[in-house]
Amino acid sequence: MESIEFTKYDRMVEAHDDSQSTLTFGVELEFLVAVVKFGQRDPQPDEDRAPFRCDTENGYKQQVQIDQQMMEVLMRPGYMPWRHSVHDLFRGPNSNIRLYDAWRLTNDSSLRYGQNWSPPEYMWIGREVTSEVMSSQGNDHVRKITDVCRSIRDARTSLNETTGVHVHVGLGDEPFSLLTLKKFVSLLWFIDEMLLGLHHPSRHNNRHCHQLRSMSALGQQTLEALRIAGDTLDPDQELVNAAPFKVLLDDVVRKGAMSEYFNFLVYIGLPTEAAYFQSRVQGYATSQEFFEGQEDGLLLVRRLTDPDC
Repeated sequence: MESIEFTKYDRMVEAHDDSQSTLTFGVELEFLVAVVKFGQRDPQPDEDRAPFRCDTENGYKQQVQIDQQMMEVLMRPGYMPWRHSVHDLFRGPNSNIRLYDAWRLTNDSSLRYGQNWSPPEYMWIGREVTSEVMSSQGNDHVRKITDVCRSIRDARTSLNETTGVHVHVGLGDEPFSLLTLKKFVSLLWFIDEMLLGLHHPSRHNNRHCHQLRSMSALGQQTLEALRIAGDTLDPDQELVNAAPFKVLLDDVVRKGAMSEYFNFLVYIGLPTEAAYFQSRVQGYATSQEFFEGQEDGLLLVRRLTDPDC
């Protein structure tokens, strides 16, 4: 069998030495947009920022019009590439790895205006901006982020406990080494509580901001228990030798079932891939697409585990 060279976009891989790599990062900015409801007057006519409006009651067309208006605001600085998420490009041959070579506008249905009073003429729409991949050695990322934040404030936007800012850190197309990840997690273990104290109180008991000491596997179990379960990163212990892994893998190959493959991905620590797999299953339009997707998934499992495949 011809060997397969995996990248960080195919599965979890480790770099042997990442000391010479350049750090890269990207940001996500979440916000709520005030839109004057169809047929309603502007409740804040003295507001300097022009309101977003829709000329239809059709929900889908309203979303399109809101995004068109927001894109016009975001593109005013004129020097950054932009695209809407409906025009996303993907890194081939993968169909689930987006290219972050431009700033993006996308919807965020998790954002809520909440119990705060608002003029009844408004409806609030959740939106998110994601940046292009930026280099830590660049000299223009501060300007770009600042200009985008100013553009967002040029619209009638609001922030609350449901909105947030995320910063993703990586090494471009290269993976981190296990040593770097161990150093990072060790540091975070000691300063996690201090970092959380710097955040708004709404984040202190937020399900998206759990502390390692309380909610991680190491925080909830002893190291010995983790070793027995086969869930450690011990270099002398291969995951495929863990009994629970073998049982689950046998179910995947024997039954050839979607649910077993989904559980398999979650078990080996690939929740993102599992979520994408689940979304693909829900998106199949024909039985032929369903079975072709199933065959692709099982083939990947066999290639990961069977040297004679």
